[in-house]
Amino acid sequence: MKNFIHIILAIFLILITFANTYGIEVGDKAPNLIGYNAIGEARLNLYRLMTKMIFKKDENGQLIKKNGKFEKEFTNYVMVLNFYSKTCIPCLKEIPTYNKTATKFKGKKVKFLYINVDPNPTKAQIEKLISQYNISIPVMMVNQKEAFRKYDADTLPRLYIIDQKKRVNKIITGFNEQLEAEITEILNQLL
Repeated sequence: MKNFIHIILAIFLILITFANTYGIEVGDKAPNLIGYNAIGEARLNLYRLMTKMIFKKDENGQLIKKNGKFEKEFTNYVMVLNFYSKTCIPCLKEIPTYNKTATKFKGKKVKFLYINVDPNPTKAQIEKLISQYNISIPVMMVNQKEAFRKYDADTLPRLYIIDQKKRVNKIITGFNEQLEAEITEILNQLL
């Protein structure tokens, strides 16, 4: 009987571990990703991109102090992640739509980010793709295995809309002719 209970407990723990390691669903907290900007060598951190901190200023433009410290103000952004690969034809097909949608929301509290999941792309390959498709949105180069593990990004294209509280609001998998309308509707609800 003791062995049976131990086996059931072990299976339960394995299932919990597996469930927490793989799979992300709407409503889950979005995992952080860290990588590099494809253009330049700047390090990108998803969570830091989602929050902007500024120091508060008074009507004369002077920094406001409280208790000897400058007051800070935080702005949280909705984030739209587009996982793609340069070898994924549907991914390449939706780039113009994604770019157009990002332009439509410029200046709003939303940021767009491409996540490249190619195994070992060269800088020249990525620069060529960025130029060829007129990509003006940041492209994050990440560890492919980490992206697959954290975001189930093994099916492409894969798009995540993350709300201002870092919760997954929508997951779109596969090419979608109505992508612009779908993203626009969701973002208008979140903003």
